[in-house]
Amino acid sequence: MTPKEKAEELICRFMVIHTILHCKNGCITIDSIGLESSKQASLVLIDQILSGEYVYLNEVQIEFWEEVITEIKNYEHEKMDR
Repeated sequence: MTPKEKAEELICRFMVIHTILHCKNGCITIDSIGLESSKQASLVLIDQILSGEYVYLNEVQIEFWEEVITEIKNYEHEKMDR
């Protein structure tokens, strides 16, 4: 899996959680608040991974997650409209 694919996977997973929690009238919409919340949640998750508190990462793994961070920060709303 590439860093870009991992970024998209994380954002989409958190977006589903956001949509389920915030959809009160039965309609599913993708909004910029949900996207930004999903991006922030993804970044917090990666921060925990990189902290080294839970698992040891080698240099290649650290570089991968740093690239995922870049992809998340650059992720555009239009990609969610598949």
